[in-house]
Amino acid sequence: MKKYEKEFISLLKKEGLDNIELYFSDYDTFEEIPLFSRWANIHFLNDIDFDGKNKILIREAIELVSNILKEAPDYLGEQFNEYFICVSITNWEDIEDINCITPNIYVSKRKTWLLSHLTMEKKNSYEEDLIDSYLSSLGLNEYVSYVAHNFGKESRRVYIVNKKFFPIN
Repeated sequence: MKKYEKEFISLLKKEGLDNIELYFSDYDTFEEIPLFSRWANIHFLNDIDFDGKNKILIREAIELVSNILKEAPDYLGEQFNEYFICVSITNWEDIEDINCITPNIYVSKRKTWLLSHLTMEKKNSYEEDLIDSYLSSLGLNEYVSYVAHNFGKESRRVYIVNKKFFPIN
């Protein structure tokens, strides 16, 4: 996967994701920032099969979140206790057309409020099971996937959460 490190650095710059301030801005409730805005921006992964591509995208998204989380205490100070960041996976209805999942960086400075309205739970859905299989094969056992009822609505969005920093009951 290090084979694509240069391309991902370029992707982060192209998407503006190398701007650390982006992850600590004052959003009303939360923000969901896509890892890539256009399928063409990940063209360098075209020669990889579906599962391989998804594993690379998940690893890169989690690495980005981990790096942001390391910086968060210095940026946020006391506000760090109310900071939430994870990877969300969306656009499940498009995975066959685009031949990959769509990772996002999901951030909020209102963790208590957000988690009270975003009821995350394990449902053993197809989406969760797929993501959990990728996490396991990547050795990312400190992460777990959840689906959520987003503000009372059923969602196909999957959240990949670091159990150490954001334990969900």
